[in-house]
Amino acid sequence: MLAAALAVLFVVLIHFLLQLAIITFIERAHRRVTFLVPSIVELVDQQVLKRPGFYSALLATLC
Repeated sequence: MLAAALAVLFVVLIHFLLQLAIITFIERAHRRVTFLVPSIVELVDQQVLKRPGFYSALLATLC
């Protein structure tokens, strides 16, 4: 009986730790993405300012 209770407690603990690890991973990834997106936007803006035809060429390439 005690072994079964300890096994259940162990499974619950592992489940909690996995959830915590997944949440932490998602938060870190979200921070990286929100940090990178403005950098990418700034890079595209700089390219557009340097070469006026860059944006239309980029759109033509994507479409």
